[in-house]
Amino acid sequence: TNIGEYTEIKKLVKDTVQPKSLSVFPPDGSVISNYYGSTTPGISVISSWADYNSGIRDMGTKMTVDDNDYFCFDSELECTGTKAFSATLKQIEYEEGIHNVHVVVEDNAGNTNEISWSFEVDNNLPGFINREIDPGNCFESDICYTNSTNPMIRLMFHPSDEIEITHAEIMDRQTDPIVYQQIDSNIIEFSMPALEDGRYVLIVNAVKKIMGEVMTNPGTYLVEFEVDTILPVLKLNQISSTHDTIVDVSGEIDDKNPYFISFEGDDLEENVILETEDIPVSYTHLTLPTN
Repeated sequence: TNIGEYTEIKKLVKDTVQPKSLSVFPPDGSVISNYYGSTTPGISVISSWADYNSGIRDMGTKMTVDDNDYFCFDSELECTGTKAFSATLKQIEYEEGIHNVHVVVEDNAGNTNEISWSFEVDNNLPGFINREIDPGNCFESDICYTNSTNPMIRLMFHPSDEIEITHAEIMDRQTDPIVYQQIDSNIIEFSMPALEDGRYVLIVNAVKKIMGEVMTNPGTYLVEFEVDTILPVLKLNQISSTHDTIVDVSGEIDDKNPYFISFEGDDLEENVILETEDIPVSYTHLTLPTN
């Protein structure tokens, strides 16, 4: 090679693995109201995926609902992320009855996968607004995560609905008692039994009452959550020395669930918090105070 000649080196990654479906909303086989998740009518249809190799590309994604096709470049379908990817068909008011969904995704290496499911709309059911897990986090386009083996799960219904819980259980663990209490007119709190690390589904049946009389058949509400007590593996490769107020930090995190990174220190103007999708492969930087 002649002196001064430039040689470019590129990393080549072979990816033959299909994207993996993480979760769908509304859950397959569920019966929900148009007021599910909002005080205004309409349901958001969500499909979440993971592809930790080449990542999922927007242009390879299509969602079909009742023979209507939606693509990521349409205003109705919002697509976010690459390694952790979600496609959200924004709030649409559906007619009562059964609705069918089919989603196809493709990663940047050309590997494809697809999923189909259905849900039923019944506007006489209680209007479910949101769910929380304590301790932990629930994500709109994903499941709930907790590091507790005895978490508390709260379901919030439409403020104008009078709710009665008729049954609650953890899927495939019917013998475990679920204790619940009404902590507000529209908020029910469920205490989970002792659980091990793993993924679970809380199944709740509830009816709507008017003047104390049951007015509907029970609606079924599913809360999928994961107990994860294993600490993430964090490896810092390098913290560069600098005379400037910018320091480069490189490292790796090994954890299968969504994670947050925060930088804290004396006199930092603000804590820097980054979510999984905000972080490049193994590198980020932040600005430090002059002292």
